[in-house]
Amino acid sequence: MNDESFLKGFGDEPIHMFQFKETYSISTYLYCFIAGPYQIITSDREEIKSYKYPLRLQCRKSLAKYLEKSKEELFKVSKNGIDWYEEFFSTPFPFDKLDQAFVPDYEMGAMENVGMVVYRDDYVERDELFSKTKKDNIVITFLHEISHMWFGNYVTMKWWDDLWLNESFANFVSFICQDEAPGMDDYTNAWGLFLNQSFWGLATDQKNTTHPIACEVIHTDSARDIFDGISYGKGASWLNQTFFLFGREVFKKGIASYFKEFAYSNSTLDDFVRHLDDASKELKIERNYADWADTWLKAAGCNQIWHDIVEEDGKIKKFTVNQRVWQHGEGNKLRV
Repeated sequence: MNDESFLKGFGDEPIHMFQFKETYSISTYLYCFIAGPYQIITSDREEIKSYKYPLRLQCRKSLAKYLEKSKEELFKVSKNGIDWYEEFFSTPFPFDKLDQAFVPDYEMGAMENVGMVVYRDDYVERDELFSKTKKDNIVITFLHEISHMWFGNYVTMKWWDDLWLNESFANFVSFICQDEAPGMDDYTNAWGLFLNQSFWGLATDQKNTTHPIACEVIHTDSARDIFDGISYGKGASWLNQTFFLFGREVFKKGIASYFKEFAYSNSTLDDFVRHLDDASKELKIERNYADWADTWLKAAGCNQIWHDIVEEDGKIKKFTVNQRVWQHGEGNKLRV
């Protein structure tokens, strides 16, 4: 087919041709095309219009009037998130722009395509106003997907085995961002929402179908099976423990060097652990990060904790706290 016959095939509609510059190296599962009668929505605020990265929203034309009402809040969240991540990761936003599109009948809640996050369009607030909890959850989702521009897109795991780390990482850092980022004072329930994720992980971990946080994915078709409470909730809890036990500076230093080494390329869980381990040694942390991480990542099951009390003459003579891995098949001794 020659160019002339191709153009005539569209009737009298005007034809526009766009040529884009060569992209950065990205994984094949991280690009997308958004096509259809979408309304492009921009901010009316100078702070956003002149922002260093173009920010836009898209939705079906029938939803544009609703998205217009909440657009400035969503732009504010996006800008505040990018600014905070740039400082926390010691790494600039790795792409040229951020579009965020609300699409109909989307199977997942959201997807972090490079420079174009896609959300299901029931995230658009319409005539029925969202509750405070739902708004907080939508903000967390925005921050989660934006964090993927660094962890997941800027650096992508080599194989599906380690894809859980994308979600665990985005889960954890999005809650810190919501809690700490300047301009996010309206969203006060970050750690309450994080506990919900942790409880999801605990509940999943007590089932007979539980699995280690890090597990083998033999082929692509089975990759989706690991996206559960273990990947999102327990994995995020492991990173929360990293932050708590090894400290903020270890976390920040390790992440910054990790991004620097693997920019626009692939990495593995071992690479991630190595950078955190190196950071902990450089900052003279007594714990061995690699060994500690291994105990969390390679075994399934949550901990069961109980106490034994020895009393004598109405006084506690001995109080012992016991701990072991939850044993399946023992009934409902431990509930979440």
